[in-house]
Amino acid sequence: MAGTFLCIGLSFVVVAVIILSTIGYHKIYVETVWATEIEEDLPEEETEYTMDLKEYTAKRIGTNLAVTKLKQNIKKGEELDVVQPLNAKTRLETKELRLKKGERIELTVFSSKEIQRDDKDFVAGIIDETGKERYVMHAVDIIHDFYVKKDGKYKVFVENRYKKKIKIGIAICLEK
Repeated sequence: MAGTFLCIGLSFVVVAVIILSTIGYHKIYVETVWATEIEEDLPEEETEYTMDLKEYTAKRIGTNLAVTKLKQNIKKGEELDVVQPLNAKTRLETKELRLKKGERIELTVFSSKEIQRDDKDFVAGIIDETGKERYVMHAVDIIHDFYVKKDGKYKVFVENRYKKKIKIGIAICLEK
């Protein structure tokens, strides 16, 4: 009887070793081979991509979010790329920009953490000198173009209304 239990136990151990070693080899393969594969150099198409996000307009004074100022300056015709942490329940704002009607603000915001939610607690947009905001909302990443409707001073903002700190990458480009 003891011999039978020993054979059954060894069978389970052998099967477990085979399964775990296969998983281990697959993990090593993925980390080394796939990570070091060289993609073919194909010509990239110059296509502009924006997400189909609904744009909201409101005067949202008193959102009760702490405000952090973006230190870098935005120059027309140049793209500003910044990666920085954004605390929970925090709003990041740029310095004021003098913009003219018809100019376009290309805004791309990516989060480094995958937030598995269906709601829209990630907000980005522009605010004019009167406090009127135009913004879009999405669960994690935002790619949207804002067209300036009238001359004035504007700020670009990003809000993290989630309950955890995230790291974001922001690309802002001002075009005529």
